[in-house]
Amino acid sequence: MTYLVSNWTPIVLSIAIFFIALLVFSVVKLRHNKPLAEKLCYYVLFFALLYKTCDYFLYCIVFKNPWYSQIPVEISQLAYFLCPIAYLSKNKWLKDGGAFLGIIAGGVQLVSIVVAPYRFAEAGNSITDFLESTIMHYMVLWGGTVQVCCIEQLKIKNLWKNYLVFLFVLLWGVLAANTWMFGTDAGHPNEPANIGFIQRCDMLPDSILEKAPWLKENHLFIIPFLIVFFIVTAAIYTVSYFSMRNLPQTEPSIYGMGWDGFRKFMKTDIVAPKEEK
Repeated sequence: MTYLVSNWTPIVLSIAIFFIALLVFSVVKLRHNKPLAEKLCYYVLFFALLYKTCDYFLYCIVFKNPWYSQIPVEISQLAYFLCPIAYLSKNKWLKDGGAFLGIIAGGVQLVSIVVAPYRFAEAGNSITDFLESTIMHYMVLWGGTVQVCCIEQLKIKNLWKNYLVFLFVLLWGVLAANTWMFGTDAGHPNEPANIGFIQRCDMLPDSILEKAPWLKENHLFIIPFLIVFFIVTAAIYTVSYFSMRNLPQTEPSIYGMGWDGFRKFMKTDIVAPKEEK
């Protein structure tokens, strides 16, 4: 990890630029080919869910870690499961919330590794952990973005569902931070865990923390958090609207298939259907 710490600028900027270019390219190319967008989304999110499920059982069964220590609690950890499950299952109620959560989780990771990537190294993680975390975040970000920009536009009338899902995620994190995760943050043995980085803003760059050391203190940053959250929400909905405003709003086929539609899905034509004359 020493190399990563000393050379973080070119590494993370290269990763961020490459992914942003890939994301823009995907949206531009898939906007007019919904069958292909659905199929690629299926592959990406199915792999993400399969990988994290195997990872959970591996840590619990093979490495004999307590099962409760591996329960997903942070926004990113929950997005790994909720974003794929919402897309792959028949649950239309969760699909917007799952995509919404995946975009936020991946977006926060994209910003954080650019402004303060050395925080990840300082936590004692290996370069393998760094790459795994980055890839998983970008998979749910890519899947969520393609859903709302190429498959089905986010509806303002369903905004309350997204907020309800996000509120549940935050409350779950608060519960974990004050119970089985209490005192697990390095340097804060007698304080709630920093789930979602709401209690402490210690993921910010050193240049900011040196000027405002109170940001590292343990208290809730509710107002700034909500302001940023609403700005991000507006940005996500705006991008979704402009990306799909001139496209036909047909019902996505994947959402109604469920788990039993795997064989049918594998035979789905990935070529955009021709318009009837």
